[in-house]
Amino acid sequence: METKEIINKFMFKFPKDVIEQKDIRISKYKSILDALKDNDFEFEADATLLVLAKKGKMFEVNLIGAIVWESLKRKYRFEKIIKIISDFFEAKPNLIEKDIDFFIKELLKNGFIEKA
Repeated sequence: METKEIINKFMFKFPKDVIEQKDIRISKYKSILDALKDNDFEFEADATLLVLAKKGKMFEVNLIGAIVWESLKRKYRFEKIIKIISDFFEAKPNLIEKDIDFFIKELLKNGFIEKA
């Protein structure tokens, strides 16, 4: 099954035992997506902004991954997630699709999301 279909049909769930911790530098924002709207928000794309933990596993999440994570929690469609990221980074949608696909597969493989 394609990542796009998993996202658009909400064919995933968040296990209750996943703990998330946002970087303290973004604590003044309601969410990472809100931080993107602030012109003063500056982070490198590969900086860790979110840490996910589950049963002794830790997963450090960069800015793109954090955007995807919050977008999944808000039940955004695949196309909207791509638009948010491409607008912020001025990146090509096909490259973003590959990043999202890889990230979702890693979340599934490590149990941070599960197929519903």
